[in-house]
Amino acid sequence: MTNSRSSEFDVLRTIIILNAAIIHFHYKFGLSLFALPVGFIQAHILNVGTFFFFTSGYMACKIYAPRFQKNKIQVSIKLIKKGAEIFIVYILYVLLMHLANGRDIPEDLYSLIYEHGFFTKVLFPFSILFIISPILIRICLYRKALIYFLLLSSLVSAAMLGNFIPTSVVNSQLVGVTLGIGERAVFYSFYSVIVTWLLGYLVASVENEKNKLTENSTSLERRVVYISLFILVAHILQVVAFDSYRDIIDMPVIAPIVGSIMAVIFLSFTRQLLSISSAATILTQERFLLIGKNSLVFYISSNAILGLLRLPTETNLLLKLQMFGCLVITSYYISKWSFYSKAYKQAFETAD
Repeated sequence: MTNSRSSEFDVLRTIIILNAAIIHFHYKFGLSLFALPVGFIQAHILNVGTFFFFTSGYMACKIYAPRFQKNKIQVSIKLIKKGAEIFIVYILYVLLMHLANGRDIPEDLYSLIYEHGFFTKVLFPFSILFIISPILIRICLYRKALIYFLLLSSLVSAAMLGNFIPTSVVNSQLVGVTLGIGERAVFYSFYSVIVTWLLGYLVASVENEKNKLTENSTSLERRVVYISLFILVAHILQVVAFDSYRDIIDMPVIAPIVGSIMAVIFLSFTRQLLSISSAATILTQERFLLIGKNSLVFYISSNAILGLLRLPTETNLLLKLQMFGCLVITSYYISKWSFYSKAYKQAFETAD
């Protein structure tokens, strides 16, 4: 794979981000039955955070790892800089949302980062993930180091499953943030984030090996789609039928694996769909893909607008849908302006 953008990921980013916009609007104002399908996807199949953590690991293997081997310092600085920028944007966003909503700014860092309802908590672990990506890439480039890392992860998983961690430790902020268990547990814990990233990296590395060994990749991809469809249907039926199954897949140890499997399934479906010319023509339109290409700006813009919106509790569903449409359109044009401003700047700098 070249370093050019992958259209299947831009398509998936667009769909996932729009899905997140619907869910967040529904959480705040309620969209009734309109939110049921996307709510089910977010809760039980593939949520926005898992997809982006998986994608980060996948792209690290496909794009950043080859560059890292050639110039470790330059790539490391780029990744750390990107992570720092996301972190600064996130903190500024949270502070501005507190002020705009007339809330007191929390005095401690944990409360500032996690204890708010502005639908952007995923950005904090996402920023840290970029900052530590050079370390993760270096680990993945050396098989022995990767094996040791996975063994350590297995020991952590065993401790979590066996309840071997003392209760006093489990309920601490540190364990809640890192492992996602206890009274101070957060949804996107660093354990689940890193494991998902690693699984994305491993899937990409397996694909690289497959592409070297397999000539008839189209036939293999089709078989993968059939297997994926069977797994997806079986998963959905069990989610609907068994409460115990839902409890298992929501466990901090299991959730990264389930989410990564779902990411692979949706990736294989999208590739197969894009192999159909009529579907590719529709899905790869620049206007549609722009959201995926500038997903971070769209995500922050839509949530910032949502955080400032006020609607009476008796507002009817039609008006809510109109307001949601305005939110999406406004966020789209902000993303469009940002995307083409960057593109123009890069073209101008190249011309110089």
